[in-house]
Amino acid sequence: MKSTLILFFSIFLLRLSVQPLQVMARPNLDLKEIPSQISYLYPQKIFQSKKSVQPLLTMAQANLNQKEMKHLKKQALIKAPLEAIWADWTTSEGITSFLAPQADVALKMGGNFHIFFMPDAEEGQKGCDDCKILSYIPQKMLSFEWKAPPHLPEARKDKNWVVIELETYDPLHTKITLTHWGWQEGEQWEAAYAYFDKAWESVLKAQQRKYQPEETEKTKPYATFLYRLELVDPELARNPDAWTEEDNRIVGVHFQKLQELQAAGSLIMAGRSPDPERGFGLVLFKAASKEEAQKIMEADPAVEKGLMSAELFDFGVALIR
Repeated sequence: MKSTLILFFSIFLLRLSVQPLQVMARPNLDLKEIPSQISYLYPQKIFQSKKSVQPLLTMAQANLNQKEMKHLKKQALIKAPLEAIWADWTTSEGITSFLAPQADVALKMGGNFHIFFMPDAEEGQKGCDDCKILSYIPQKMLSFEWKAPPHLPEARKDKNWVVIELETYDPLHTKITLTHWGWQEGEQWEAAYAYFDKAWESVLKAQQRKYQPEETEKTKPYATFLYRLELVDPELARNPDAWTEEDNRIVGVHFQKLQELQAAGSLIMAGRSPDPERGFGLVLFKAASKEEAQKIMEADPAVEKGLMSAELFDFGVALIR
């Protein structure tokens, strides 16, 4: 059966003038009938293969039984139809509804998968600024390039990739499986692995909350608070070259902490002003008391490490979209 599949792919890919990812767009293909290393484990190698299909197929055949390859795997049940979850991951509007404030997504082979976690940052530091869609099967599977966060510049030089798989779990729920592949060795790669181990859990929780806010959050009494952040060294606001590797690392962990607050349902809004002279950041969030709010602010890694100063305010939201 496996040899038949390999032969089928060889003929089919050659007919496509060595543009093999196009097969991933065929809606009638059964995910279980596609050799896993062709569609999932090596999407970048498929995408970049321009000269010869045979070495690719040989590689895939040699790895058909491979089960151990370093990866992150997260799963969740979301109370929403499969079509809605698919739209969340394959449209700009969907991405901005739970993952990032700005996005440019084009569902096609090699299409943009630009995710801007920090839209006001300098070019190349906004998030996954130049990532692409690698492969997809409509309503079933999507794979795309991904990058380490800006505070890990060495790991960020090389992209790896993420595979999203969807299936209808029952009439009310969709099961999502997220697998992050392509890990290399090195201190920063280990740090990136640890970062995304937490970050992807936060992302899936945020998507769950989009459709079903936790019952405890609906009934739990809370107040809203805001803390204002300023860089302790104002030169950092004026001169991007003044940032050290440790400064960037702290900002990355700071952003991860905000993502965790968002996943927990506490964060309402976070952002910053890019003004080099009067720049500041704001974090609007919910807490049960001012004492709890004070602890949340002081636990912000940017405050805890002395990179930024912070001031807490009681804050009442009058209007919100």
